[in-house]
Amino acid sequence: MLTWELYDGANNPLNPTGLMIIKKNQDANIQKNNYEIDFSCPVTHKPLKLVGNAYYSEESMLAYPILNGVPLLMKEYAVVATKMPRYF
Repeated sequence: MLTWELYDGANNPLNPTGLMIIKKNQDANIQKNNYEIDFSCPVTHKPLKLVGNAYYSEESMLAYPILNGVPLLMKEYAVVATKMPRYF
């Protein structure tokens, strides 16, 4: 839900200040750390597989870590993980 209103505490009447209030939809059926989106590797553009606490690309053998629930899907954050499939 989005509402906009004038702020009563503005000091200068020639420069009115407004507030935009955004409320999160509480009815949304979203679970934390539940990624239903199909991510793709930024290098090969092939689908990534969730392996442990990272997304892994079998084609490039790169892993993209998940930090505090946020997947780091830039090639600068990729980690070479040639043996990752053996351990997960």
